[in-house]
Amino acid sequence: MPSRTLEGAVAHRPHVARRRSRDGPQGARICCRGPRGPNDLPAVGAEEFGQRLARGADRPHGGAVRRSDVVELVATRSGAPLVGTRHEHPAGRTPREAFRRRTPRCRGRPHLRHQQDARQERRPSDAHELMVAPWPQVREGGTVLPIMDFRVPDELQALVDSYRSFLDREVRPVEERFALRLQEDELTDEIREEGLRLRRRSAELGFYAAHMPESVGGQGLSSLGYTLLVEAGAQTGYRFGAFTLGPPNPEAPNPILMDLPQHLHAKYVEPLVRGETTMCFALTEPEAGSDAQAIRTSAVQDDGHWVLNGRKHFITNGAGADVAIVFAVNDREKRAAGGITAFLVERDTPGFTVGKNQRTLAGDTNQAELIFDDCRVPGDNVIGEVGFGFGSAMKFLNGGRAFIGAMCVGVADYLLRITTEYAKQRTTFGKPIGKNQAVQWMLADSALEIHASRLMTYHLAWLVDEGGYPIKESSMVKLNNTEMVGRVADRAVQIWGGMGLLTEGPVERIYRLVRMLRVVEGASEIQRLIIARSLGL
Repeated sequence: MPSRTLEGAVAHRPHVARRRSRDGPQGARICCRGPRGPNDLPAVGAEEFGQRLARGADRPHGGAVRRSDVVELVATRSGAPLVGTRHEHPAGRTPREAFRRRTPRCRGRPHLRHQQDARQERRPSDAHELMVAPWPQVREGGTVLPIMDFRVPDELQALVDSYRSFLDREVRPVEERFALRLQEDELTDEIREEGLRLRRRSAELGFYAAHMPESVGGQGLSSLGYTLLVEAGAQTGYRFGAFTLGPPNPEAPNPILMDLPQHLHAKYVEPLVRGETTMCFALTEPEAGSDAQAIRTSAVQDDGHWVLNGRKHFITNGAGADVAIVFAVNDREKRAAGGITAFLVERDTPGFTVGKNQRTLAGDTNQAELIFDDCRVPGDNVIGEVGFGFGSAMKFLNGGRAFIGAMCVGVADYLLRITTEYAKQRTTFGKPIGKNQAVQWMLADSALEIHASRLMTYHLAWLVDEGGYPIKESSMVKLNNTEMVGRVADRAVQIWGGMGLLTEGPVERIYRLVRMLRVVEGASEIQRLIIARSLGL
């Protein structure tokens, strides 16, 4: 994270506000509240005080900034009383001293500890009331304070609110109209046409391909921003919501398409961004699943073209895609190290045919077999450099794992919400089932795992936005979140009981769908291998 001076850091920290007062020796508490703008903290004597702190010589404890200094400076900036400092504490002690004073004096005398416990009132320590800032650090060139801010920026929150409004205004009525047919899991032509209409509408509003660069019609949205959109869409539980955003939907444009020659962007990339066309990602083969570099589809150069021969399967949207990103071997000796190339192949290219559709656990038939028989692809349709397509494939997969993680968090949050409401309403033995500890613990476990997974996902998105290539963290999010949503779905089915087993119920299909996520785009076992390698194993 960027380093800041103490004064600059405090300007970006939540300001101090008196939460409430209460009787007793603990006195008043302070808490964090996010600033609403750069002028939210008036500089009441802060400049002089900040300079005094920065000099270090004026502090009796030396040059290192202590937490109490930060508390005092933040309070001074806000004009608030210096709550929690020595001269303001009702008992005349700092919270740390108060903590020590309440420590049982029988610590080394176990035989008296039960007497002390019986006399002493149990209550939280004042030391836990100060949630102002992490411990500062001293670095060369001045004192800096590490900043850890978990708040969503205002501009991103406004974007998410706008997207939610669009879903409620335009997607929800369609969802209600097709509710009965959606239970059959069959993606009929009518449903797909309605979904494509919503996709184009979402693209008009700037949501669908917001992750793509502005040069091709996207919004250039950050990874964190798009992660928030994906989570918000999944939280609704709308089936048609999947049409309104790009990744993790493989039908949508992907940034690796920017590696096409510039003159092909208008022909291929921009229509994808507008939602007018769709694509598919053709990597998996019958003999090459998790071991992606073992693909056999070949590419041979011939008179300015490339001739492709081979077979792909389990290709999402393979039957309906207008263009396909196809990976083929151009050098069997080098393979992943310079022998695999990525091509963009149009649907109507001679030698390119769609085989049988494959029905999955989710009940749909949107997976297809793709067959290439002397399929001639123009030389300009190479994505990136010849021989380095395997890197493009990994870039595609790793780049989308934050979005898969966000989808898992959103779906899990939706399941938790509807299951909690069901637990409040469903009555057995004269009381709601939510009053039973067994049910409460299941819901509590789900809430805990969702929160942890959300933070892990946001951290991954932040790392991407910082310019990193976080392979380990991508695998962690893919592994953790797909397994987390599976556990949440399993608990939901258990709490819903018999209703959770019915196909017309709200959780049965999700239970089947999320089970697939532990296999697609990198199985859980592969993610564990990647994480283990990062440990030097």
